Amino acid sequence: MRLSQEALLNLDRITAESVGDCLYKQVEFYYDQEVIVFCNADYTRPSICGRIQSSEKIVKMDAGTICDVYYPINSYSQFRKEIHLDKMEDYISRLSLAIYLTDDGFIYYKSTKVVDVTNELDHNIDSFVLVNNKRLVDSNGDIILAKDVSNLADCYRTCAHDDIDLCETFVYCQYPDKLSCYTSNVIYANLSLQSTEDESCKIYSKNRLLDYIKISSREFKQSPNIAIDVPLDDCASKCSSSDECFSFQQCGGSCTLSGYYTDAETQESRDCNIYIPKVSQQFISTGRKIVSQVFHTEVNLNLDQCAALCHSWTNTDESCKSFNYCPQNGEISSCSLSKYSINDKSVNSIDSGVCKNYEYKNQRSNGGNNYGSEQVTIRGTSGVAAFGIIMLFVTVGLLLGFIFPMLINGKLKEIITQKFVSSSSSEREINSFHFSRQMD
Repeated sequence: MRLSQEALLNLDRITAESVGDCLYKQVEFYYDQEVIVFCNADYTRPSICGRIQSSEKIVKMDAGTICDVYYPINSYSQFRKEIHLDKMEDYISRLSLAIYLTDDGFIYYKSTKVVDVTNELDHNIDSFVLVNNKRLVDSNGDIILAKDVSNLADCYRTCAHDDIDLCETFVYCQYPDKLSCYTSNVIYANLSLQSTEDESCKIYSKNRLLDYIKISSREFKQSPNIAIDVPLDDCASKCSSSDECFSFQQCGGSCTLSGYYTDAETQESRDCNIYIPKVSQQFISTGRKIVSQVFHTEVNLNLDQCAALCHSWTNTDESCKSFNYCPQNGEISSCSLSKYSINDKSVNSIDSGVCKNYEYKNQRSNGGNNYGSEQVTIRGTSGVAAFGIIMLFVTVGLLLGFIFPMLINGKLKEIITQKFVSSSSSEREINSFHFSRQMD
């Protein structure tokens, strides 16, 4: 939102480095009916963090300063009890746990080390699901026997950390006299015909449903693919293993692999849900400067749906390198795809008070030199050209090493001979010179 200069002058300001820091500090001073305002340092130097006593003083201007405006809810006062993640370890270290015993005694326990496993939990929780008590029969060479496995955990890690064959399924068998672990890079839905009953074995399949976001009560108006009767997990696995599947639809036990999700191509449904790739975490906001050169626009999508559309886009020769997302704010949201990033030299950027531009995180860490950016091609030398260059050097070598010395030697001989002849002629002239006496 763009605020007038008068509205900014009415702010009770404090120092804050970010919007999160601003909200965390403002909770100490917040009173009912106040509005919190944060203006980023990209538009003001330094950043502005303040509050206004009444929302009536918020005046929107077309040419004002771009700011974020927050209207706190009743639970905002609880925000002061939250602890910053960078201070969490110190906070936990100061706590002690008392265990009271039956004889009126107690024992104190105090933490000595705090380990953040948030990311590990996000990646590993339910990453594999138990399919059934069967074993796989290798008939096509798709199943590999894992070595140095002594328990189920070793078998799981062999598959989960396989970055070469990209394991999708593993089988762990525990017999009275031996154990075995088999892995495969084929999804179980395509291996079911190669399985046989065995109570000593368990088949685990990668839970591809974790890679998708559910859009409830929606269905595609038309779908070119035929519906198949498979469980939801298998439907997700089939979509992730197909290069032509960018979303899928589940209606009861019926699964349909589909293309891009857009609001125009779908409709409300009582029985169906649509699942799209979970990829928004791969993008990062570059700010409120948006790219003007876009090649496709959709409306009424949320941020996750817009990110999925950009990530999956293969309709034309255009590759999606970034996207502009304008949230609803009382209006219809818009999602615009672009083959440029905000840092490309040829891009035209526009200041926006509401919309934001998003690009791939690894694209920013590489300085903008990533997928879709301008490439410089270094051409090699062909065999014919290389032979010509070699012959040129041989010719020059012959001239410098053999012919030129001969020419120089011959020239020197000619000069010496000429000097010798000239010297001999002069000597003869001197020797033949004599006086004669004139007689009168």
